[in-house]
Amino acid sequence: MNNKSFSIKILISAGFVIVVTIIYFIVRFIDIIPYWVKWNEKAIKLDFLIDSDLKDEFVDSHIPIVIDTIELKNKILTVYSNKKEVFTTEERTKVQDFLYFDIDNDNKKDLVLLVWEKEKFRDRVPFFEKNVTKWDQHIFIYNVCQNKVTEKWLGSYIKDDIISIHNVKNNILTVITTNNKRVDLKYRGFGLKVINESKFDYVKELDSIKSVVSINCFGDNLIHKKIYDFYLKNNIDFYEIYKNIKIDNDECDISVINHETMLVDSENEYSDFPRFGTPLDVGYAIKKAGFDVVTLANNHSLDKYDYGIVTTVEFYKKNGIKTIGVDSNDYVIFNKNGIKICMMNYTYGINNENEYPDELLNRINILPRNNDDLVKFKNKIRKLKEKTDVIIMFLHWGSEYKTEIDNFQKKWTKILLDLNVDIVIGTHPHVVQKKEIFKDKNNEMLVYYSLGNFISYQTRKETLRGMEARFKIAKTKFGIKIMDILDVPLVTYIDRNTITTKKYED
Repeated sequence: MNNKSFSIKILISAGFVIVVTIIYFIVRFIDIIPYWVKWNEKAIKLDFLIDSDLKDEFVDSHIPIVIDTIELKNKILTVYSNKKEVFTTEERTKVQDFLYFDIDNDNKKDLVLLVWEKEKFRDRVPFFEKNVTKWDQHIFIYNVCQNKVTEKWLGSYIKDDIISIHNVKNNILTVITTNNKRVDLKYRGFGLKVINESKFDYVKELDSIKSVVSINCFGDNLIHKKIYDFYLKNNIDFYEIYKNIKIDNDECDISVINHETMLVDSENEYSDFPRFGTPLDVGYAIKKAGFDVVTLANNHSLDKYDYGIVTTVEFYKKNGIKTIGVDSNDYVIFNKNGIKICMMNYTYGINNENEYPDELLNRINILPRNNDDLVKFKNKIRKLKEKTDVIIMFLHWGSEYKTEIDNFQKKWTKILLDLNVDIVIGTHPHVVQKKEIFKDKNNEMLVYYSLGNFISYQTRKETLRGMEARFKIAKTKFGIKIMDILDVPLVTYIDRNTITTKKYED
């Protein structure tokens, strides 16, 4: 090796040492935000709720919303009202992430920001502390009211650096820290207080699945006269209607169908539209097909008055099938694989309501139509949310034969989204409507606006199509996750030899 080559190698080595030393001193002594910080970018879109033609049947101060978008981009959070900027975070702050939920338990959602700022306590410096000007992490909380965003608390200094923030349950803020801790925080009116602290295992994924429940749901079981006449006259088991989806029911944990027409136990009571009466043999076929739940709140619930309700409820009770929607059975709770699932069922109304006395109408779960009933409805859901993991709402709503959703559906979607309902399954339009997933990092609601008909003798092309909604509910370290969502198209198949429902692929 000649002297020139040796000198070059010495210079390169010395240069490397100098660069490493400089980097070390920069990291050690110069104030910078840590390298591990993940800067999230996301947006919550609320503009689907704004509709100038929306006419509420009752006035609720929490329903009108004029904030249409909350957006985090380039470390800056911006709030828009009617597509105009009404709030943006200051230049001196850098926003790492945000949540939108009710942290102070006043039934109004708040903005919770995870931010970095060069002031430890802002203008709320305790007498025993100094307001050191270096990058520190904070949690800021803002009130959101109509088109205004106002400060609630901007002084929550955090002892340990936070990797991520989550709203797992109710009004609790959950944070994961860099020193392997999961910390639950509650707002006390003067900042955040630690209510629980535990070790967190980083070896496993943050959203690792602990348990899973699989569910499938079907639309309107609408038994017209031509259907029951065909089966009875030909002495065919009604199970032929359901046999093609039996395997799906066997493979899932919970299967649900909307029982549009009440059961009757007398041939004299068999009847067609507009007042349906369905043979008990249909109920036996539903049992044989493996259904676990039938929803009964719909516009035909009182077609056979008290007799239809009693016959239907007692039949399914004897046969081990849960009913919801009538006779105070407004919800049922399943505890499957360690996951508590609450199912609820309501209808927009009843056909010919003015013909029935109040005591009969009160036996059907009808969506609230005034403020007092709405308050009771909300309180019931909040209490059920506290003691269960998941709420699935089955709603009979929407405009018949319309593939587009209407304002009534938009209004109730907004209400249920604010109540943190997890899944909404719609029936009544007799045609398939779209599905939507409303989602930010911590809140998610799956909505099937209408599954269409499961079976009927309505012969419009759109009414012959239906949908099986299949999905799984998973319990993770951070709460509930809806996964493996699958839409299975169905078709009512009619010829001289059969009236049945098949998967479209068949």
